[in-house]
Amino acid sequence: MTSNSQELIQQTDQAVAQLRRRERMLCGLASGVGLSPGEDFWQSLMAALTDTLQVDYAIVSQICPKSVVASTLAAYGLGQPIENFDYDLTRGPYQEVAEHHARFYLEDVRSLFLQEPIFQDYKIEAYLGIALRNAADEILGLLVVLHRQPLEDLDFIEEVLSIFAARASAELSHQLAEQSLQRKIKQQSTLSLIGQLAATNGSLASLLEVSVMAIAQTLGAEYCQVLELCAEQQALQLKAAIGWPADLVGSAQVSLCEASQLGYTFQRALPVIVSDFHRETRFQDVTFLQKYGMVSGVSVVIPGPHGSYGVLAVHAKQANRFDREDSLYLQTIAALIGQKVEQTQAHHILRQNDQEYKSLAKNFPGIVCRTIVGDLRVGDLRRTAFLNDQCHLLTGFTPKELTQSGICSLDYVIAVEDLARVRSVSSQAIESQQTFQIEYKVIDKMGSVRYFWEKGEPVAKSGRQPAHIDSIIFDITHRKDPARSY
Repeated sequence: MTSNSQELIQQTDQAVAQLRRRERMLCGLASGVGLSPGEDFWQSLMAALTDTLQVDYAIVSQICPKSVVASTLAAYGLGQPIENFDYDLTRGPYQEVAEHHARFYLEDVRSLFLQEPIFQDYKIEAYLGIALRNAADEILGLLVVLHRQPLEDLDFIEEVLSIFAARASAELSHQLAEQSLQRKIKQQSTLSLIGQLAATNGSLASLLEVSVMAIAQTLGAEYCQVLELCAEQQALQLKAAIGWPADLVGSAQVSLCEASQLGYTFQRALPVIVSDFHRETRFQDVTFLQKYGMVSGVSVVIPGPHGSYGVLAVHAKQANRFDREDSLYLQTIAALIGQKVEQTQAHHILRQNDQEYKSLAKNFPGIVCRTIVGDLRVGDLRRTAFLNDQCHLLTGFTPKELTQSGICSLDYVIAVEDLARVRSVSSQAIESQQTFQIEYKVIDKMGSVRYFWEKGEPVAKSGRQPAHIDSIIFDITHRKDPARSY
């Protein structure tokens, strides 16, 4: 056989081999790129990639923003699926892939990266990596091929990887967008629920319990907690929590110093996002959180009527779980909690004032009356919210006897000829927010005419329309008719 014949045979064999590779590629692309999304999409894609390139392993992984750890979506090797795992991007050529879009080592990769356990444990000789990016050219993940023998025909390999990477990038972008949408829907639903609870008359404690549970479920976090300021002890006390031991709620405290994340958050009054406590440099005391396996977290201040009420925080056992959108979400909930805190404190003050008011009125030598104001222009009654015992003594009627159709009112005992004038004076006082004085006749339970003197003062809330009128009323019958004695 001549040298020309041998050369021709060799060229023919190469052409046949190339055609077979192309045929294999087309078959692989048809089975891999044409896959429909589903639970086994990623595993099927990796199986098709290993078959197309005739390599030992194929791995597709996702990278969280600002993370140094990749989490596999699927791994396939030696003809079977491999359980998902995390790996450090700083120990191999992975960072080079992220920076340069792709990185190929056709041989000797094990000797070049001695610190990468995957290469050493599986005796990897060839590494092929290509970045998965979205339409904005942001890196989403990595597509990696590993082989225990050196590889050849880089052009063919690069062509196949590029096609598979495009399919993987499109699917990953779609999945992340869908996850983001579902997350926002859950967040909006949670905000609506917490907002409704904050607006009701329910207790602050109930709101906090519901909030930590809803937040943890929405963000997929293991821990969520609300801590309240204990000014006298210079500490933050755990008031509500999910994921923590129950006996810590109401007793566990964290110092206000900036050495801890929670103290740092309270002192700075700014959102704090921690990607990994092991790499944190802003504060040193993380033992309280690491004790329970917390790795990442986000915390925000809860506003109060006179400064900050406390801190709302979420933590997870995985690194890089939270971002700026999560902090904005928590800030919104913290604002709702802050409104409830203010409302609760205001109600407490009102109850306190109301008790003091009733205590002072008990032995007052005249009628003490609190009236809820209606629209007196259309003849609404002045609805009486409180009457002291002097009402019974001076009119003969108890508050129950002055109640008709669920409304208690002194208007029922005012003489008919004076009623319109009394209402007019009250209405003018409300409009001008000025005190008023007026004399009028009343008909007591015995049918006798008495003369009353009333001084009233409209009481407004936060500068708005008066909420009620506080009045003191004296019986001046003896002055009008000295002959009568009571």
